Amino acid sequence: MKVMDKGSLVSRNKLSRAQTEREILGLLDHPFLPTLYSHFETDKFFCLLMEFCSGGNLHSLRQKQPSKHFTEHAARFYASEVLLALEYLHMLGVVYRDLKPENVLVREEGHIMLSDFDLSLRCAVSPTLVRTPDLIRGLLAKEPQKRLAYRRGAAEIKQHPFFEGVNWALVRSAAPPYIPDAMDCCPVPVRLPSDAPSQGGTPRSVAPGGKAGSPRADPASYVDFEYF
Repeated sequence: MKVMDKGSLVSRNKLSRAQTEREILGLLDHPFLPTLYSHFETDKFFCLLMEFCSGGNLHSLRQKQPSKHFTEHAARFYASEVLLALEYLHMLGVVYRDLKPENVLVREEGHIMLSDFDLSLRCAVSPTLVRTPDLIRGLLAKEPQKRLAYRRGAAEIKQHPFFEGVNWALVRSAAPPYIPDAMDCCPVPVRLPSDAPSQGGTPRSVAPGGKAGSPRADPASYVDFEYF
């Protein structure tokens, strides 16, 4: 669950971002994008309930590789899935503006899921990864008219030699290069408000769904998680 403080959003002029993120998540229906199960708000918080990825993200997975980088085969696999996710978003008129390894989550079976849509925009434009210099050079051309995929969108990128051999219709069925170790999913301890009932007048830490002071609720288990 992503929890956003309303006061903080207002003070940083990011309230509209949170609302746009919720609207975009509600549109999505794709294997490489998150599912929004529910959303609600309280007097102080906006809350988005989404599916959980137990495999961490591409950044943490890359750090676990012996040479700290992916093989070309793995890079091609992840780039293919990211490209399909971006192609779908652009068909919806959504521009995803925060692509980085930390925002590419890994499901327990090894496939990816893009996350963090607070910088995304909805518009009527349909513009649209990755290791070969000519591919990156084509994507980073300053003038849109000279940029790879300017004329034919994702189809132009799919035909680049880097993706030779990729069966785009069966990407979802392809075997992932790595099956991540599931991250510890035990509940994070929550500090109860000072006015909550307690025994002996001492504030308690309670793990949701667990007992107060649960030994399984070790914050060190969540070093790769982001808190909001």
